[in-house]
Amino acid sequence: MAFNTQNITNNTANKITGADSGILSRLKICNTKSSGNVTIELYLEKTEDSTQFHMLKNCVIPNGATLIIEHEDLSYIKSKYDLYIKSDSSGGDISIITN
Repeated sequence: MAFNTQNITNNTANKITGADSGILSRLKICNTKSSGNVTIELYLEKTEDSTQFHMLKNCVIPNGATLIIEHEDLSYIKSKYDLYIKSDSSGGDISIITN
């Protein structure tokens, strides 16, 4: 199965690459910070008016841990919404694998 990778290197909202192609079956979000937790927001943004719908808010990922979100929690109409992630860390410190 094909997969996409992405490193988040800032604390602004980043569109998750690979989320708009085909069926998204799994999202793996890893804290790559050298020490300490990373707190994330994961949300859908409606393409027509930028309304946000949070899937996760203030979700703490401990140092070195990976959060895995499965297909049943990732179902949305990809032509109407984009999937975004935001980190509280100035360096982003998140590695993402989608498949």
